[in-house]
Amino acid sequence: MRHCHRIGKKQGFEQHEERTMSHENIHQLPTCERYSSTARLALPALIALLTFLFSGCTTLPSSEGSADPQFFSPGLSTLNGINTLKVVATDPLTGKVYVGGRFSSINNVSADNIAVFDPVSNEWASLAGGGLKSNTADYSVNAIAFLGRYLYVGGEFSRTSDGITGLNNIARYDLIDKQWSVLPGQGVNGTVNAMIMNGNDLYVGGEMTSTFDLSLAQCPRIVRYHTDTGAWAMVDHGLNGFVYSVAAFAGDVFVGGAFTGDVLGGQSLGHIARYRPATDSFEQLPGGGLDGQVNTIAANTAGLYVGGSFQGTGDEQIFLSNVAFFDSVGWFPFPEDGVNDIVTSIAVLANDVYVGGSFTSSSSGTTVINKVGRMHNNQWFALDGNGLAGPSSSSVEAMAATASDLYMVGNFRWTFDCEALTPCTAGNLNGFARYSPPATPFAENLGTGPIGYIPFNGGIGLNGEVRAIESGPGGMMYVGGDFTQSFDGTLGLNKIARFDPVTRRWSPLAQGGLNGRVRALAVSGNNLYVGGDFTFPAQGGPALNRIARYDLSTNTWSAMPRNGLDNGVYAMKVVGNSLYLGGLFQNTRDFVQRLNLIARYDLTANTWSPLANDGFSGGVVMTLGLHGSDLIVGGYFFGNADGSNQNMRNLIFYNTSTATWILPANIGLDSFVEVMAIDGDRMMLRGTFQGTADFSIIGFSGLANYDFSTSHWSFVTGNADTRALLLKTNASKRVGNDMYIGGSFTSVGGRLALYFTRIYLQQWGGLAPFAMSTDWFAGANWTTGFPPASGTSVVIPAGTGPIDISSGDVTLEDLMLNGGSLIVGAGRTLTINGTLSLSGGKISGPGSVIVTRCKPDAVMFGGSNSYVEAALTRCVNDVGPYNFDIGTANGYSPITIKNVTGAGNVSVKPNQGAYSVPATGLPANRLARWWQIENPGGGVTNANLFFGYLDSDVSGIEANYGAYRISGGIASGLTSIVNTFSNTVNAPNVTGFSDWTLAELIPTAANASVGGRVITAAGNGIGKTVVTLTDQSGNARTLLTNTFGYYRFDEVEVGQTYVVAAQNKRFQFASPTKIISVRSDVTDADFVSSP
Repeated sequence: MRHCHRIGKKQGFEQHEERTMSHENIHQLPTCERYSSTARLALPALIALLTFLFSGCTTLPSSEGSADPQFFSPGLSTLNGINTLKVVATDPLTGKVYVGGRFSSINNVSADNIAVFDPVSNEWASLAGGGLKSNTADYSVNAIAFLGRYLYVGGEFSRTSDGITGLNNIARYDLIDKQWSVLPGQGVNGTVNAMIMNGNDLYVGGEMTSTFDLSLAQCPRIVRYHTDTGAWAMVDHGLNGFVYSVAAFAGDVFVGGAFTGDVLGGQSLGHIARYRPATDSFEQLPGGGLDGQVNTIAANTAGLYVGGSFQGTGDEQIFLSNVAFFDSVGWFPFPEDGVNDIVTSIAVLANDVYVGGSFTSSSSGTTVINKVGRMHNNQWFALDGNGLAGPSSSSVEAMAATASDLYMVGNFRWTFDCEALTPCTAGNLNGFARYSPPATPFAENLGTGPIGYIPFNGGIGLNGEVRAIESGPGGMMYVGGDFTQSFDGTLGLNKIARFDPVTRRWSPLAQGGLNGRVRALAVSGNNLYVGGDFTFPAQGGPALNRIARYDLSTNTWSAMPRNGLDNGVYAMKVVGNSLYLGGLFQNTRDFVQRLNLIARYDLTANTWSPLANDGFSGGVVMTLGLHGSDLIVGGYFFGNADGSNQNMRNLIFYNTSTATWILPANIGLDSFVEVMAIDGDRMMLRGTFQGTADFSIIGFSGLANYDFSTSHWSFVTGNADTRALLLKTNASKRVGNDMYIGGSFTSVGGRLALYFTRIYLQQWGGLAPFAMSTDWFAGANWTTGFPPASGTSVVIPAGTGPIDISSGDVTLEDLMLNGGSLIVGAGRTLTINGTLSLSGGKISGPGSVIVTRCKPDAVMFGGSNSYVEAALTRCVNDVGPYNFDIGTANGYSPITIKNVTGAGNVSVKPNQGAYSVPATGLPANRLARWWQIENPGGGVTNANLFFGYLDSDVSGIEANYGAYRISGGIASGLTSIVNTFSNTVNAPNVTGFSDWTLAELIPTAANASVGGRVITAAGNGIGKTVVTLTDQSGNARTLLTNTFGYYRFDEVEVGQTYVVAAQNKRFQFASPTKIISVRSDVTDADFVSSP
């Protein structure tokens, strides 16, 4: 049995009528083999195959690393179509934020299922080993807990990404040594869902029943790990259902989940229980517990806040809709009877309780609180932007609070208001959001103050689906669709926008674009023709009625003759002096008739005319292409309007010279043809079809290739992610060696890219054994057959190189290093005027690498697996950060420059080994690494330098290290801040450049003082601010600032690293925590409030 959809002439495109058809002798084409290694694949980028299609079966290679990184957005990548953040927790010592879930990268940093965010630098990083995975298809990180220098991680995994095994569902990570370790018993035998520290004991809840090696044979759903002895122990007799949450309160442990009693069946517990370690026993909570599953428990000094999918206590005496408060004696409802759907997370910040989940309002419906709500003084309040939204299944899965901010993770993309409002002030959240509550008391603010979300801005994608792409004069790209703005903040892009590939910036068209969806674009001379569902410019103007002309030289809109068309335009194609249009229309608005879904407009005479046989009898034309003199028409139709040619099936050829219709092989396809791309004799089609219209070929699943020279159909094969991207691509346009694509996709090559991106087609193709040489300038080594022209962009794939740049200098726009390697020869220069993307592999050699674009993101993605071993020069001129991703043969040792005064080029060359040139004043205990940092041409008068180093580089006491500048044989130590957790030393207010290294400074006293000032952005002191000083063992001291904002801690032991944090109910701070290594008195640990 086969299914297809048909629509009548008077039906709307969306109104499908299903009918069932049958056909005998249906057979499958022979299985396609993948691309053979006997010939070199000409274009290994995924979307290149939209225009460069090979004979026979086409296998789609990965697109990873071929996309312009400027289009990547912060947030969560997709992993086999699944992406979820499940847990977020803050390190009490460093203030860093750790997230876990199921993902392969976050904010364009490769990280398997766990990553760390630094709120001070706004940077993401992976953990050692690349993250956690398993050998099965199911894996995730669900739980995180801290104890001093150790991070405990639970979930569903068995190994690190780089192969350390035995980490069965739980593991320990040393935050200082950056090493994973296996717990005794090789972990546990089931998924871990929740963890909490209670003293030195780690309580672990989930789906386990024993340790992995059965050394503890029984621990049903909950187990205790003694961190001081390394021993596992049962918790009472265990529980009879899964555990989803644990919390510590008043010395006891509270457990929530799907259980109803202990494992022996002797005690009813009702989804939540109190465990008393002193007696090793569970006890029932008042009211018989709760009548439904408990997902989350949060504690503060007042009691417990509990969320889940329940409606009241087990004895049905108290109504509690999905969220409740327990004060150790009894249950109390939240205001307005709770919330109207499942609660998955709760956090307490200051005196307020934040609740997250999949709900949309209070249970009574009085207050709208989309996915997250704030309870203040026993009242619900929506967060700024009316909460969060995104996919239909959006939710807030977990939350964590610091002294001043709330971190949320889950399946959301933006604030609720962003779905309808422009500008969207928090539209780039993408699964991870930091919320800074209003400075004034919330009951007074009522959500009308400044937006509290702090979006992780980045990327230059769009905020809605792209449906059409066209290139115009001057190299400009024009894009149409459903969007209203870009994520780099350009507004007024209502349904149509202009993109400059050189500056990488969007700009609006006149009058703010259009008031309805744009579906089609075409260019002829200086005129841009626009088709879609619009009727007027967005800010008023002439009536355009679904088809308009935009003069690119004068930037003005004008109506087309005969008052436009009577229904939507879906496709356009310029052929000579003719503009062909397809869509849902029947006539022009002033009655040029018989157009019937497809029409010709004479660009010279400015007249409309029908095609032969009066177009189509019904349906829709969705896409147009050109092969020779044949117009290729795709959509959903069955015959001509005049009754002839009734054997058409959704794909037809129209000869523009003879005005005749021509059937393709096998009559056509069995359902909608929505998108096509043609190059030479090859065509790729996308739609809802499953096979040919005569049913002789089935199994296309929405993608097919057609060879015009042989009239032969073939399959498009590839992995699931590749096919998914093609099925979400609506438009493509090749310009030179670049391919622009747009659609409904949100990721490309494992990175977040929203609706529009550019793919680089020019790649090194010298994969062994086909490499003819290693010479950069050998054309046979490149997919284009020629060495890259100056100012073009290239991709260096994994497994290639070393590629030798020795016979000449190279100048590029963008360089994507994705696992290959380059050697820049002596006296040679590799210049990048756009973006250097370091996703894998190294650039080495005695030559130089220069990045001229003066933007922080001109160098991206560098890390321990990809960096520059040569001298790296880049332009700096602002706050930054400007990352110099450099290192030597033995490892990565980056330099970061921030807060630049002036402007100019800075050159950094890394050197392996201790500084050996005689230098007066340089201590013997010095780093086995040094850097040559220069400011050729001058211009930079002040900057903050951050030096990165390896643990193996350290000689002496790391906490006593400082930065030394060596000039004229004299070493000068600078005031420095050491962060032994991240292996960085910060030297602020640097005014000169020369040779630099790190070395040990001997403390001048046993104790010192730590102080500073807390001020507003205007420089006024903020009194009564709580300042906390925490040492490496977790011991904390607290004081209040005086009236003028000053504070000071005395008798602080030198030689240690401390965390200093500031908290004030009326102010938020851009950097609420500081990490300080104390060697002498510190007087400048200042905090500045956000404007």
